[in-house]
Amino acid sequence: MFGESIGLWNIKVNGSNFDLKPEAKDLKTLRNIMFDKKNRNDMTMLLDKFEQFMFDLIKRDYKEQEDERIKEFITLNSMELFKVAQIQFKFAREEDFDKATQKAEEDLKKEIEGA
Repeated sequence: MFGESIGLWNIKVNGSNFDLKPEAKDLKTLRNIMFDKKNRNDMTMLLDKFEQFMFDLIKRDYKEQEDERIKEFITLNSMELFKVAQIQFKFAREEDFDKATQKAEEDLKKEIEGA
């Protein structure tokens, strides 16, 4: 059906490599998670909701996988998945993350040198 899929999402995280088929409704779900004011003010809540979102997405395409294995994978890789999801769904660009990482490293280096 037209507009049902936003394209194939190839996830390469921590040695894993698999494809997901996100749908337009997934973009809306993630957008609601990302822009909910309560979530933005509580990183734990944001990540919990994001992890549930990822579980639902992965489980839909990999029904045969055990729930606990999927949850374990998501928990162990939640920050990297969070990053790649934002890039996939066009909430951020890879360059944005690279700049933020570089700035954080520079700030840490200055802090260490100043100590």
